Amino acid sequence: MLTGFYAGWLVIIFLNLTLQVIKGRREHQIAYGYGENHEIAGIVSAHSNFVAYVPLFLILLFSIELGQPDIPHLYLHVVATSFVLGRLFHARGLSKSEKSKNFGPRKLGMHLTIWPILALALANMLFYFL
Repeated sequence: MLTGFYAGWLVIIFLNLTLQVIKGRREHQIAYGYGENHEIAGIVSAHSNFVAYVPLFLILLFSIELGQPDIPHLYLHVVATSFVLGRLFHARGLSKSEKSKNFGPRKLGMHLTIWPILALALANMLFYFL
């Protein structure tokens, strides 16, 4: 099942982000929140943003995979790979300090996150009426 494969990759990214948060908090001795530390703010933001988008994506991917078994797997692979890359680019852009040079990966990451979610949402809605 495709959803399980991509969920596995996303869990690996999630755990990496989690370890970055733990490491950053230990280095800067910040138990919760991020105070005035911009590095921690970026790492925590990347982690929480990841947590916000991934469940929506996986629900939509699972729903279309289960409800429309005839949908081309290539379409689902392209959409899912784009999403995973989007989460990587976005996390990379946010985990570093907020400099203009990091806006590129962050912006690309958001595009590669939002468009696959929209594509799956529309496909799920379309197939409902067919």
